[in-house]
Amino acid sequence: MKVSNALYTYPVLSISGLRDDYLPESSFSIEIAQVQTGVSETSLDISVSLEDTNLSALVNSGKAKITCHIESPLSSFRKVYDIDAFDMHIQIPINPDEMRGYLEVTPFIVANEVIDNFTSNAFSEFYEGKYYLERGDILAFAPTTEVEIEPDDIDKRPTQSIIRVTSHKERDMSIDLSGDNILIRLPEATYSGYRNLSSKASDYYAMSLMAIVLPALMAAIYDIKSEKADSDDKVWSRVIKAKLKNGGMGSNYDQYDPLAYAQFLLNNPAEDTFRPIINASDSNGGND
Repeated sequence: MKVSNALYTYPVLSISGLRDDYLPESSFSIEIAQVQTGVSETSLDISVSLEDTNLSALVNSGKAKITCHIESPLSSFRKVYDIDAFDMHIQIPINPDEMRGYLEVTPFIVANEVIDNFTSNAFSEFYEGKYYLERGDILAFAPTTEVEIEPDDIDKRPTQSIIRVTSHKERDMSIDLSGDNILIRLPEATYSGYRNLSSKASDYYAMSLMAIVLPALMAAIYDIKSEKADSDDKVWSRVIKAKLKNGGMGSNYDQYDPLAYAQFLLNNPAEDTFRPIINASDSNGGND
């Protein structure tokens, strides 16, 4: 959740320039790191820093509390964590089933009860007197930090891992890029033939890639090249971008060549496409 710098009827502590409700000596900030907590487990290590005597007193007395809102826009995961007032630190396990791509981390200080005499010597000159606060009112916030949690080996995923092929009752092949995988729908008769040819053990495996998977990848790369906003969050888009970037193709989407790059992603199947037919022809005596 990216907190909006809304109008408040009372002083709110944040970074200088975003809000200047407090004197420069007061601050509220956050530090985030990813730490390895097991063989394949990682956690967010979050520490907050509060430099303000009055807010610290409210937090230590329990009248206010420090919370951290964490959201994963790609999976709709949202949760608020309370941070211990004395430790000022929390470690949150990263669950890959719930947290994907990147996280938005936003720390707050909120009123934990009604505070009817909120005041401080650290208020800027624009504020004076005492303020009435309801439970849940925001007393301080730090700007949202985006934390990339993409797995390190995303570029090593097989291209076929982002491809799903199914059948439908229509007469034509269709390609659906709206989900996390590239969905190819084939007419029922075509799908039956594809199933027989698409095994890696099949002599015609490369032909199935060229006929069915290559056009779908080209459509996906065209989608990336056009920089459609809705493709950025898709797993297939992130896998393709990572594989192309690490394969030396760069990250200038404008220069993406859909045909050449799709063939690259499939390990250039063109040269193997007609090999079974040529071999069969040779074994039958060629043109003799």
